[in-house]
Amino acid sequence: MKSDDEKLKELFETKEKTTFGNPIKKARSLSIIRNVIISLMVFIILNAIALILNSTFLTNISEKEEKKLENWFNIAMPNAYVGNIKNYDGVMTGEMDYVRYRFVGNKPIIDGDYKEKYTYMPLINNNYGNRGDYLWNSNGKSLEDIQQKRKYNKIGKRVMKFYHPSMEYKNYINELGNIDSIDDSKLIEMSLSFDKEYTMNQIQKMLPKDVILNWYWINTLNENDTKTESKVIFDEYDVYGIKVYDFILILVGIMFLYQFLNKKIDGLRDS
Repeated sequence: MKSDDEKLKELFETKEKTTFGNPIKKARSLSIIRNVIISLMVFIILNAIALILNSTFLTNISEKEEKKLENWFNIAMPNAYVGNIKNYDGVMTGEMDYVRYRFVGNKPIIDGDYKEKYTYMPLINNNYGNRGDYLWNSNGKSLEDIQQKRKYNKIGKRVMKFYHPSMEYKNYINELGNIDSIDDSKLIEMSLSFDKEYTMNQIQKMLPKDVILNWYWINTLNENDTKTESKVIFDEYDVYGIKVYDFILILVGIMFLYQFLNKKIDGLRDS
């Protein structure tokens, strides 16, 4: 049997444990909940900032890449034009999808769907995507053998070749004799290389009236280039020039500007 003193002592010890234990447990629980909430808020805020920065960086890069692509097609890519462009942004990387088309006669012909990758992380950019221009890579015993072989783009269209008039080649691909075997109802795309440099007016006078000129090759090589790069056969990815359609737009713009200025000058004279 316990004495009265022992019973009183046990009673007070139990009350003290109950009184001091509950607040400590509550404080610990509240601290854990608070830390979890703070961590979640920090995580959400940091992720929101990261997503905003990622979107901002990729948008700026995609705009620059789109402008570079348009500029490239303005000065290169014979008879090739950029159609609709769509951008898809991911995490640190994005993809620009576009349609390429050509004019055969006055009719636009789809020349395939193409993709360009972009990123703000250089290490990723080196290992992301495929920017090859050809359906397959040609092999040969020498550089001349490789250049003489026919190349095809990714959709199977034959890649056009160009011979510089200041360079001498052992062999020339000449398919003008095949034109007579082509049905009159069909249209073809063909690259023409001349024996020397000609002006636009001279070329137009040399060709039949039913031939539609879509692109002019501009000589971007100097005398040293023609010596060091002898025997190089250029294809449509290596040459620079001006599209006839763009040239016409420039002429039309100049004509309208000229007419506008004349009207303004006449108005000032009358007043």
